[in-house]
Amino acid sequence: MSIVSSPTTLTPASSASQINNPKNTITQDGFLKLLIAQLKHQDPMNPLSSDQFIQENTMFSQLQQLVNMNQTLSKLSNQSQTNAYAASLLGKNILTNTTTITINGTSITPAAYTLSQNAADVKATIINASGNSVATIDLGPQNAGTNTFQFNGKNENGNYLSNGTYTVAFTATDSNGNIIPVNQSAGTVTSISFGPDGPVLHTNLGKSISINNVTGVST
Repeated sequence: MSIVSSPTTLTPASSASQINNPKNTITQDGFLKLLIAQLKHQDPMNPLSSDQFIQENTMFSQLQQLVNMNQTLSKLSNQSQTNAYAASLLGKNILTNTTTITINGTSITPAAYTLSQNAADVKATIINASGNSVATIDLGPQNAGTNTFQFNGKNENGNYLSNGTYTVAFTATDSNGNIIPVNQSAGTVTSISFGPDGPVLHTNLGKSISINNVTGVST
């Protein structure tokens, strides 16, 4: 018994290209690959003319310039929008994921936090660079809004801590002992500096916060 094979239908390259690229567009990388393939598979008896090669190479150069121009314009636009947003934060209280204090001799920068409601009790835990708690201060009842905490620089044993930067973790509870969310505040923005990594916000508490680390804004 003989077996008759089914005929195989071949899809022309042009048709496949139209299916995969319905908008008939080409990227910079695709144009370069097409040009290389054309040079690689050209007919030795009828090579690509120098005029045609120069024309296609010029087209690639123009495409590259347009892509670079679009990228530059997009970057400038994003930077302009970021700078405008940073400027709008002047005079406003900014929130971050964490807040820190810096001890430098007798100088200790303050820390701030924001409560959505009155708290029956607030505690501030001081954490060193190794992640260890070195002091816990009971701040007692605190009102809703932004509050400032000034650390005295002493650990649990009453000894002064070494110079450096410490993280402050605030916890708050209501009269029933329920946890109240605490937002870490970096203070009120008083000035802005613009650098290669984006705007940096400077606050009345002596903090310098990258705009990328801002998680919220309060009045």
